[in-house]
Amino acid sequence: MYSTATNSSAPSPELLTVNQVAELLSVSPRLVWLLATQNKLPPVRIRRCTRWRRTDVLHYLDRPAAPQTVEEAGRA
Repeated sequence: MYSTATNSSAPSPELLTVNQVAELLSVSPRLVWLLATQNKLPPVRIRRCTRWRRTDVLHYLDRPAAPQTVEEAGRA
């Protein structure tokens, strides 16, 4: 029988929605789409659905930040 109760020991999904990625990164869904268009966080497309691999998102978090130029630092 299928249980609807949440189980804290249940594995997290391997493919994430844009909202799940945004929550994981603590950013807006719009920024997730921007990262996807810049190929910094490439999505997986399954027919009309777009998802992101959890491992890709975690690797993105672990990457060192790119050094900023003086102009970019002045805009921040």
